Amino acid sequence: MNVMNVMPQLSLSPCGPVNEAGEQVHFRQGDLDGACGPYSLLMALVANGIISRFEASYMGLNDGRTRLGKFHNRLAEFGGLINNGTNGCDLDWLVDCFRNQISLEKFSGNTRSMVTELVAAVTNGYSTIIGVDWPGGEGHWLLVVGYQGQVVEVAGAKSQTNVTHLLCLDPFLEAPRVSLWNAVLEVQTADGTVVNAGPFPSNHWGGVEPSKCRITNGLGIGKR
Repeated sequence: MNVMNVMPQLSLSPCGPVNEAGEQVHFRQGDLDGACGPYSLLMALVANGIISRFEASYMGLNDGRTRLGKFHNRLAEFGGLINNGTNGCDLDWLVDCFRNQISLEKFSGNTRSMVTELVAAVTNGYSTIIGVDWPGGEGHWLLVVGYQGQVVEVAGAKSQTNVTHLLCLDPFLEAPRVSLWNAVLEVQTADGTVVNAGPFPSNHWGGVEPSKCRITNGLGIGKR
């Protein structure tokens, strides 16, 4: 049996995924910048209602002593196009501006262990940002909003769900109109084995053809 689960805070609108307040969650990244990490972080914060869409769009209007003002000032330190991208430490530093409103979970390890943790995070309503690497050294950040899997029978007449796909909002792609995600990471087969042999065991589906990739780490953001 095929099963699918998404963050309970999200629902679909003609403009794409919205949070419980009806605000659009997806932010689209520019073609020339390396700001996928901050974009994914903002999507996670809006998805959980930690900040509003308006606040995210006009944070530069806030006093530098406020949480949004501090966030904006830290973001500005990366430069206009964030040419070198952002890593996990950078995102930790940015999200620290909201430390009194959020709870964090960090994920690392192999694909199988991180998938297990990511599924638990989605089930518990966390907005989870994941880092993905491609061959050649290119990296990217996405927001996991759900998962899809196959229920299989195991010894003792019990059943378990082998998660096959992570459902994601990719800031580099347009906002979805007919689903809550616009990209998919194929992480396992229905029998629980990796999709690809070698250092890039997963596939990223964001267009016509899949591309091999590897999940490197994750940051789960929950509302206190």
